[in-house]
Amino acid sequence: APIFNTREYYTSFRLHKASRIGPNRFRLDMDFRNSPPPVGSVLISYGENPTSRLCPAIHLVNSKDICIEDITVLASGGMALIAERVENVDVESMRVTSAEGRLVSSRADATHFLGCKGLVRVENSLFEHMLDDAINVHGAYVKVVEYRGDGQFLCEISHFQQWGLIFAEPGDEVALTSAETIMPLHRTHVTQTEILNEHRFLITLADVPEDLPNAPLSLENLTWYPDVIFRNNVIRENRARGLLITTKGEVLIEDNYISSQMHGILIEGDNNVWYESGAVEDVTIRNNTFVNIGYEGGARYPLYAAPLLNKTQRLGEGQYHRNIRFTGNTIRSFNGLLTYAESVSGLVIENNTIERSTDYPGAIEFPAVDLIYCNDVSIRSNTAEGFSQQLVIAQAIDCTDVKTNANNGFIVD
Repeated sequence: APIFNTREYYTSFRLHKASRIGPNRFRLDMDFRNSPPPVGSVLISYGENPTSRLCPAIHLVNSKDICIEDITVLASGGMALIAERVENVDVESMRVTSAEGRLVSSRADATHFLGCKGLVRVENSLFEHMLDDAINVHGAYVKVVEYRGDGQFLCEISHFQQWGLIFAEPGDEVALTSAETIMPLHRTHVTQTEILNEHRFLITLADVPEDLPNAPLSLENLTWYPDVIFRNNVIRENRARGLLITTKGEVLIEDNYISSQMHGILIEGDNNVWYESGAVEDVTIRNNTFVNIGYEGGARYPLYAAPLLNKTQRLGEGQYHRNIRFTGNTIRSFNGLLTYAESVSGLVIENNTIERSTDYPGAIEFPAVDLIYCNDVSIRSNTAEGFSQQLVIAQAIDCTDVKTNANNGFIVD
């Protein structure tokens, strides 16, 4: 597994030169901002970042009704499984793990689903030793380059690792969205598409608002979002997160063991870095066991739900995510963190138990529950055990209709 407080090391050095000084022996000249990694740790480097999606073990594209069953991936140059514009993917008893004597299984995500629909089901599987997340389910925000009139837009795939994706076809429902707030402005459907190259395409919409904003716009495909069932899986000893979920479909995450270096479950959406779309509308997270979430260091939560905005963007009117239920989970935690939510409407955090873990050193630095610009929130019947102080439920900025009741071991700030 990644070592404790990893971010102090992999973000704090710059490699100037590597020179061979003997058989299987090299000298690395580096600058460290803080201290070097402890003796006995292993430095893993996988080369230039833009190549991190090359050579997936299993690549599904433009397909339907795919079953991945009883498959073991011991090494993958990119993702162990990536599916792009696929309808219905069933993953049963998949194992992504490193071979004996090796440290890494997949160089990127264990499973990744881009622009899919139908049902993505992942059950009874093991995901460990990856250099990225266990599962990522999302759509794509594509940039509107130019409006050409008569409902036709020139668009481009926003992220280079998504080039070649078939974004939409006639009949698909789409939304025009603000690139500044990533909130939807207008819903309609596609009447015509023309692919110009792997990067750009023309798309014609059935109707366009008369007051089309003179501001940066994006398109989001509303048809190609899947339902997700992620059940009875084990995630452990990997870099990054457990699950990334940004889909408008119905999502059920239950009965899993999740021990991840960063957030356990990240519900995000962004139109500036990865361009991964999908403000959620129906997510149930129940009866899972989270163990030592966030040993990378910093404010890493079992559940983190917030759109990713850069300095030129802002929260729009109304909440981005909706209807997230986090109930009946057991959290064994060294840092006392439970949930961070920003721009969420309809958030339920109930009947969870957070127990003090002594596996890693950890002070209580951040609120256990941190809310920003949330609405219709219920935080009830949660229990904190073994901590030397009460854990804080913080309503930081612009929250409305927040109910807290019968939380044992918590204090409301």
